[in-house]
Amino acid sequence: MIKNYFKIAFRNIKNNKSYSFINVLGLGLSLACGISIFSIISYHFSFDNFHSDSDRIYRFVTEQHRDQISYRSSVPNPFGKAFREDYAFSEHVARICTFQDQVISISNEERTTKFKENEIAFVEEEFFEIFNYPLLNEYEKVNISSPNTAILTENAAKKYFGDENPINKVFSVDNRLDFKVVGVLQNLPENTERTTQIFLSYNSLREYNPWFASDDSWGGISSNMQCFVKLNPGVKPEKVEEVLPLYVQKFRPNSSNVHHYKLQPLNDIHFSKLYGGTIEERTIWILAIIGLFLIITACVNFINLATAQASERSKEVGVRKVLGSNQKQLFWQFILETAVLTITATILALLVYKLAFPFINSELSLGLNEMELFSWDMMLFVVAVVVAVTFLAGTYPGLILAGFKPVEALKSSMTFQFGKGLNLRRALIITQFTISQALIIGLIIVLYQMKYIKESDLGFDKEAVIMIPVGSNDQKMRSLKTRFSAIPSVDKISLCYTAPASPSFWNTSLTFESRLEEEAFPVNFKGGDNDYLSTFNLNLIAGRNLQQSDTVKEFLVNETLLKKLNIESKEDIIGKNISAGGVFEGKVVGVVQDFHDGSFHEAINAVVISTNAERYSNYAVKINLADLKNTLADLNRLWSETYPEQIYEYAFLDEQIEDLYASEESMLKLIQLFSFIAIFLGCMGLYGMVSFMAKQKTKEIGISKVLGGSVFQMFGIFGKEFMSLVVIAFFIAAPISWWMMNNWLENFQYRIAINIWIFIIALLSTILIALTTVGYQSVKAALMNPVDSLKRE
Repeated sequence: MIKNYFKIAFRNIKNNKSYSFINVLGLGLSLACGISIFSIISYHFSFDNFHSDSDRIYRFVTEQHRDQISYRSSVPNPFGKAFREDYAFSEHVARICTFQDQVISISNEERTTKFKENEIAFVEEEFFEIFNYPLLNEYEKVNISSPNTAILTENAAKKYFGDENPINKVFSVDNRLDFKVVGVLQNLPENTERTTQIFLSYNSLREYNPWFASDDSWGGISSNMQCFVKLNPGVKPEKVEEVLPLYVQKFRPNSSNVHHYKLQPLNDIHFSKLYGGTIEERTIWILAIIGLFLIITACVNFINLATAQASERSKEVGVRKVLGSNQKQLFWQFILETAVLTITATILALLVYKLAFPFINSELSLGLNEMELFSWDMMLFVVAVVVAVTFLAGTYPGLILAGFKPVEALKSSMTFQFGKGLNLRRALIITQFTISQALIIGLIIVLYQMKYIKESDLGFDKEAVIMIPVGSNDQKMRSLKTRFSAIPSVDKISLCYTAPASPSFWNTSLTFESRLEEEAFPVNFKGGDNDYLSTFNLNLIAGRNLQQSDTVKEFLVNETLLKKLNIESKEDIIGKNISAGGVFEGKVVGVVQDFHDGSFHEAINAVVISTNAERYSNYAVKINLADLKNTLADLNRLWSETYPEQIYEYAFLDEQIEDLYASEESMLKLIQLFSFIAIFLGCMGLYGMVSFMAKQKTKEIGISKVLGGSVFQMFGIFGKEFMSLVVIAFFIAAPISWWMMNNWLENFQYRIAINIWIFIIALLSTILIALTTVGYQSVKAALMNPVDSLKRE
């Protein structure tokens, strides 16, 4: 009997090829999106935190209360040691201090080989008590409390020492410190927040960077330094946070930058944007809802097409009922047909996902491997979706078909009037186009915001500027600048800490004139030589430029700093004394026009610019792009000749600025894809409904043709019905999309206004798409021979 069910199912699918193809394609595309979104969600929620007791592990973080509240994922350098010694709340406390882009050197009798390592970490020994990093040899006990000892991952060991046993091998960090390998960790999983491959003894940090190792430096905070704690069983984090203000009272009693130390749960680190998390949890759920809507849209489309062809199957149902089939058997027959189509669509979805996998992985920086496609949770998700879609899409059409009365079905007198008012099919069309128009409005707003970001004046010139790291802060640095300047295609060059806009901030305190207290706002300290303004084309609006110097002697300030100091005239600040960070003092000699010193997510900060050679990190080289290839080769050659022990790197400033909006670009690509699929599914739904109406209005069309009706009049029969549904969908979608996109735009300090034209464009686009879909079927119906239409009736 089951065999007969399958025979009938395949025969019916074959007899309705066009409907079956549309359904499989629509379901396949929506399921491919659903699978892609599930892989993204699964990736973010399955991050390995290296410990089963993660509910007892926290990171110390800081709220900084000044004129505004800022959030830092770190605490002052001595905090971890002080907390460990002062309180008995914890099993373990460990500090970890990371440094990016370090040169690792391996030397032997023949040569020295250099490597670039993305990140190294100086860790206290208890770090490996808090986090369960598995050793390659699980029975091995490793101690890195001794200075100049290191632990590598298996990948790092192979990278630096090949197939040799790495234990007791020596490598150099940044051409300054040597470390001996005392242990090897198993390779880290792809889905982990911490990707460090080299762990160094914390007891060597003082020699590498004395400031970070200082037990007295409560004045500043750096994201390089983080502190983790594993609380004793039963200890509540609220109890711990009650005592943390005592450190502020003891070590920072008079600071205007008031610290509030908090405990952040380990499981919250990945999802907390306040403290530098990768993605907000609400973004994950928005993606999940979009994926669900797309699948629902495909199911709605399936239902519309199935009910549209129901009248064509009325005789089949009538014959089968006469031959003894009951309503239950007919219902399950249709469910089986739906299941076959859904399984076929799922196979198509998996193929589409596999082909799209490299794009999804690279564009969204997921770090997934292809085996994730065949993981147990993915397979369970696919099976669950197949079952859900089969019953969601198949139940209503199955009940309609199974409910036909055999006598009327055999007479072909079954009618399914579209009717007036709001019936199910109208509601389904409205649902489809509500989703489509909400996505279109969202797409337009994201496109306009990204266009606004790219075309806005940043207040400086970012084009044709190459950022090259400084090899050392000594005489070589100045000498290399002179050699760079001699290259014919180099227009200007500056030594600086960072470019005017950069994700790296050196925020510090400011004291104005002889005031006893620091100002209530931080300043962004931009280290740059006397060529900084001309290289980046910053606009000096009062005073003069900096004079050449290697130390801080004078300052340039921006307009925002004047506003925060309540100084109205630019000339009034010239000659005034300021102190940055309580260390750097000098007179203000000029005012520059405001420029964006970060992304459009943040307001322009108060900025001070001064010469400070010991903090220069980059050469900013403005070049003529006409001879780019030779210019890059000359820069590489001169830099490598000056610093043969280091690795040459460079980056274009405009590309670095684009990286500030990487997540928005990824979101734009996703919305473009989802919008296309939603519109495609909506058009297929319309096509099915117009087909349905064409069959119901055969007599009306025939009479109209006989009476001289034109193709345009035929179009009106169908068009006015569906245009009203599109407009109704628009009025539902508009407030929903306005609310969602206004919330998204609140992440930007500089943003577009959501004006009425955005909604008009979305509505007109949808109407045009709907008219195109309806027009095809209308013309087809209008060109039918009216004699055939009336004879069929």
